[in-house]
Amino acid sequence: MQRWDIADEMVIGAGPFRDPTTEVMVDDPFLDPIHAGFLVTEDGLYLADLRSRSGTYVRFSAVERWSRIDPDHPRLLTKECEIRVGRTNLRFVP
Repeated sequence: MQRWDIADEMVIGAGPFRDPTTEVMVDDPFLDPIHAGFLVTEDGLYLADLRSRSGTYVRFSAVERWSRIDPDHPRLLTKECEIRVGRTNLRFVP
């Protein structure tokens, strides 16, 4: 399992054409070169979909349905949750 500490912001992506703004590369053909981003603010950690083709999803419990993040409305992550980018699942632990 990999772990990333986010100081202020971080971009997740994949693909053969690595973008210089992408800090975390995930080996998943369903991710865009710039897929999703995390941003730390005074309110907490936000997750944004960066207009990816396959979307960015979040759910806060195993029984909850996946909720797609609107690219124009980043989602505040308030508690432990699962994040799906492409076919890759990530876990956010505050």
